Amino acid sequence: AQGAQGIQGETGATGAAGADGAQGPAGPQGPVGATGATGATGAQGIQGPAGPQGPIGATGADGAQGPQGPQGATGAQGAQGTQGTQGETGATGAEGAAGAAGADGADGAQGPAGPAGATGPQGPQGPAGADGADGADGAQGPAGPQGATGPQGPQGNPGITTVRKPNPDDVTSSTALQNSTGLGLALAASTTYSFEYYVLFQSAATGTGIRIALNGPAANIISYTVDIPNGNDGAAGLISGWGTAWNDQVNGTAVQAANTTYLARVHGVVQTTAAGTLLPRFSSESNGTNVTIKAGSWGAVYPG
Repeated sequence: AQGAQGIQGETGATGAAGADGAQGPAGPQGPVGATGATGATGAQGIQGPAGPQGPIGATGADGAQGPQGPQGATGAQGAQGTQGTQGETGATGAEGAAGAAGADGADGAQGPAGPAGATGPQGPQGPAGADGADGADGAQGPAGPQGATGPQGPQGNPGITTVRKPNPDDVTSSTALQNSTGLGLALAASTTYSFEYYVLFQSAATGTGIRIALNGPAANIISYTVDIPNGNDGAAGLISGWGTAWNDQVNGTAVQAANTTYLARVHGVVQTTAAGTLLPRFSSESNGTNVTIKAGSWGAVYPG
């Protein structure tokens, strides 16, 4: 068993460090001997040179710790030995926890503007905005130049045409047909007309009547009827005849009283193939006796 630790002796003076000798090869470890009994601690003599280390014996049981002796005086620092070879780098330790964020630093001065970047592609068109309120009407601009005259349209329906014979009267004593004056009516080509005349007439003798016919342009259809007062008034007092060609005359044979105005009526239909003038014609039934068409006679044509 280990005895009680003796009082620590004073630290001797440190001797001068000897030169390091070359390290010899390690010898084989000898067998561990039995631990002998601990003798009494003698007075510490002068420390001799360190002998070679013997084999380490088995560790005895720890004895009770003695009281700590007074600290000895610090010896003079020995000369620093040569630096040993650097050991291998140890493994990297685990990363420490992140420190708290520091306070924001003051904003630095604004740097100069960089060069303008290239224009990007045009984006898709956005939806149309709502219509704005109508602005005030602007002042009227000057009138533009007159455009070119357009082509003439087709001729419209000429409508009803009428004629009233002016003065003077027309007089003949010939049995050959004569043209009346002031009663002509214009007819267009390729048109169908209805027409009528109210002819005021006189005869210079009761035994002489008037002959009436019509003239006009070329036509596919010519058809007219003539009614002439004849002789005494009464059931047989009217001659009615017809014409199916131009100058196809209807003959009156007498009048009730000489130099008295009577009314003859002419009416019919014509379908023209050429343009021209519709015109009443007349003559005396008896050569040498005057018959007259009076002013105020009237005529009309109805197209369509």
